[in-house]
Formats: sequence, C-alpha cells, structure tokens
Amino acid sequence: MVEIIAVLVILAILTAVAVPRYFDLATTAKQRAMDAALATGVSVCNMSYAREAAKAGGVPTVANVSAAAAGTIVQGDFNLAYTVVGATIRIDASGKAGSPVSGVSTSKVWTMP
Repeated sequence: MVEIIAVLVILAILTAVAVPRYFDLATTAKQRAMDAALATGVSVCNMSYAREAAKAGGVPTVANVSAAAAGTIVQGDFNLAYTVVGATIRIDASGKAGSPVSGVSTSKVWTMP
C-alpha cells in the first residue's frame, strides 16, 4: 500500500511539472511558426526588390516593392500584409482561422537595401 501511495505522489509531482512545461512549449512553437512566417515575408520583399530592380534597371521605389510583394501568393497557416511606412515596409503576419496559429500575430520592418 505504501508503494502505491509513493507511486501516486511521484506521478502527481511529475504531472505538476510536466503540464505547465507542455503549455509553454506550445506557446513557444506558435511564436516560432510566426517567426518563420515573418522570414517568408522578408524573403518575398527581397525577391520583389530584385525583380523590380531588374524591371526598372535601377533602384525601385518602396511602393513598387510593396505592391509586388503583396501580389505574391504565399500558402500556409498564416496571412501576410505589407504596409509602406516611410522608406520601409512593415510586414504583418497573422495566423489563419482554424490553423494551429490562429489568433497569433506579429510584425517586422523590412528596410530596402
């Protein structure tokens, strides 16, 4: 009987430690997924800059890069939005409804090279 109680106490302690850690891992995973979404947005801006520079034969405007980036289709569990802010582009990533990252959003500023 003492052994069963000891096992139950050990299981209770493990559960008390493991459950909060699991939820922290889930939150961290969602944030890392959104970081990856922002990295995708930065890559789209870089590719759009290169494409627009090749078309213009010189340095494109930030508005042209933003418009080209917005026209790029990105599939996944997130939506990307590009907003011109002065001489930079703000990239907003938000989780699509029904996806594992639903309700999570983050942003990053991209500066033209």
